[in-house]
Amino acid sequence: MCQFPPSRIVCLTEETVETLYLLGEQDRIVGVSGYAVRPPQVRREKPRVSAFTSADIPKILALEPDLVLTFSDLQASIAADLIRAGVAVHAFNQRDIAGILAMIRTLGALVGATEKAEAPAQRCAIRWVRRCGELVQEIERGCTLLACAEQQMLRVPIVTARHPVAFPAVHRVQEGGSF
Repeated sequence: MCQFPPSRIVCLTEETVETLYLLGEQDRIVGVSGYAVRPPQVRREKPRVSAFTSADIPKILALEPDLVLTFSDLQASIAADLIRAGVAVHAFNQRDIAGILAMIRTLGALVGATEKAEAPAQRCAIRWVRRCGELVQEIERGCTLLACAEQQMLRVPIVTARHPVAFPAVHRVQEGGSF
């Protein structure tokens, strides 16, 4: 990277495109993956230079990027070609929630927007923690209903063709009973 922060970035994955738009740094993007669809304007505003595991290297080089952002070993041969051509490449490898949060923060740092990146990373973390809590509650509720169903020998209908096949005690529910 000859210039910091980079002013001409090619994003070969959609999550880096979305993140740069989220950070208000979309003007730095000069090329994107053909899979980039969010935000919707990216399809109109930015030239497509790659699929996921293949890229138009001459087209990327013609854009004169300061930095190309890739993903994992799946784009290793693309990254190698670009590095051999003298282009700075950063390969992300997020595989879990912590990796996604690190990608947001790292990308913010790469474009000189560390503070701007912290807020969306925090919002994502909070949202995931809440959703995990909701999932735990749903699982607990499901386990309670299952225990109740087993106690009352309820039957759950499976409709095949015209005839329901029942597991222990659907008729009680169909006849006005309850869980």
